Amino acid sequence: MKPFTDGEFIKECLNEFADQCCPDKKQLIQQVSLSAMTVMRRVESISKNIHTQLLENTSCFSFCSLALDGSKDICDVEQLAIWIRGVDENFNITEELLSLRSMHGRTRGIDIFEEFLKIVSENTIPALKLSGISTDGAPSMLGTGTGFKGQVLRWLTENNVTEISWCHCIIHQEVLCAKTLGLENVMKLIVDVVNFIRSKGVNHREFKEFLKDLDSDYRDVLYFTSVRWLSRGVVLKRVWE
Repeated sequence: MKPFTDGEFIKECLNEFADQCCPDKKQLIQQVSLSAMTVMRRVESISKNIHTQLLENTSCFSFCSLALDGSKDICDVEQLAIWIRGVDENFNITEELLSLRSMHGRTRGIDIFEEFLKIVSENTIPALKLSGISTDGAPSMLGTGTGFKGQVLRWLTENNVTEISWCHCIIHQEVLCAKTLGLENVMKLIVDVVNFIRSKGVNHREFKEFLKDLDSDYRDVLYFTSVRWLSRGVVLKRVWE
């Protein structure tokens, strides 16, 4: 995030540029207003335009799904983020951040549901077009009684929506792979290869000449140091490249 006051600094840079490159255009640059208030209004205008475009896209959706995630900021205020993904009749897929709400009070299932209804109403999303919902794994989200899930399912039933896919805590495949697969055998092999090259001067010199003959982007291999844990990832990256 950049402060709005950066606009004034940019204008000073433009004036310096005009002095050197186009003195006859300096008067035009000075007429450009880049005060903090002007930049703020322009940012607000761009934000409104983007939201208008999103509303136009959502109105054309044949089906859509929502993803909700709540997390606290540094002030312990719950920030509820909602993303939308939809497809129109021409199979054009749109995925955007729909809304970000600050919840200063309690964060029970009913509280999250009320914010959910406000967002759905403000963005004119019919319940009949809703095909899926994804949430985090908080109990207030997953409770089928007074929790958010239970509130939404009852709301959908009232709107004659009987089938909807519901999922939570989608874990990235990379995380599952890193947790399940042991990578020590890979690290040991890389360390043995690097140490074989760097431990003896002859091997090291011949390897550098070999890289030079190949016209490689790198002229050497990094030395692995177990004391410096940051070198582990750097060594692996260099060997891979």
